[in-house]
Amino acid sequence: MGAAATGAALESVVAAFSEARRRERERLAKIIHDELSQLLTATGLELDLLKLDIKETQPDTAIKLAASQDSLERVFTRLRELSREVDPDPVGRFGYTQAVQKLVERVRPNLSSDIDVRHCDGAPSQARAFYTVLECALDNIVRHAHCRKATVATRREGQLWRLEVTDDGVGFDTETVNRGTGLLLMLFNATKEKLDLKIRTALGRGTIIQLTSRMP
Repeated sequence: MGAAATGAALESVVAAFSEARRRERERLAKIIHDELSQLLTATGLELDLLKLDIKETQPDTAIKLAASQDSLERVFTRLRELSREVDPDPVGRFGYTQAVQKLVERVRPNLSSDIDVRHCDGAPSQARAFYTVLECALDNIVRHAHCRKATVATRREGQLWRLEVTDDGVGFDTETVNRGTGLLLMLFNATKEKLDLKIRTALGRGTIIQLTSRMP
């Protein structure tokens, strides 16, 4: 198989993976919203009614029920967090800037470092591709970078929109490291939307990922 055919086959596999990933997120989001959230809400209401019924006659049990309700609320909170994690289209739901802020807040507890976020007003026309590349970049930072500091910046430079994700972590050798799912998804989304993706890294010298598009 020639290089062109191999590249086309790989692109087809990544496209299929990307679509399967989107559909699975839609399925999970629907289960969380339509089934689990409603079940927990109904359970909470039933506990409220039960607590009212026994408040006078069984005060100790009512106190225990209140503690159970607190636990249920913590489960509900975690479920809302999971719902945001599997949201198939956070940019469509919240807009690019707010979606990025929510993504960073979700990732931040998993890092031993801090993330500095910088945004200008507005959003690139290919906002969903920008978001996906950022999501993959942050996932790679969490899994592999071991960094002390990371920065996410989206800005306009003349007629250009640019996303830049940097970290001061361990970096990697682009000649020897196999491209994982994250890197392949970045390349796929950049190619699909005709964006310029550059990755500058070296062992022990951190990583800089730049995604650039021309404003319409």
